[in-house]
Amino acid sequence: MGSWAELKHDTVLYAKQIDPRVETSATPGGYL
Repeated sequence: MGSWAELKHDTVLYAKQIDPRVETSATPGGYL
């Protein structure tokens, strides 16, 4: 189990695989 920051980072990377337009500047909680 990782920290929230790690979870968010992994989520952003996963989102980028689906939609390259996704950037790491997304607001916290933007995907959950």
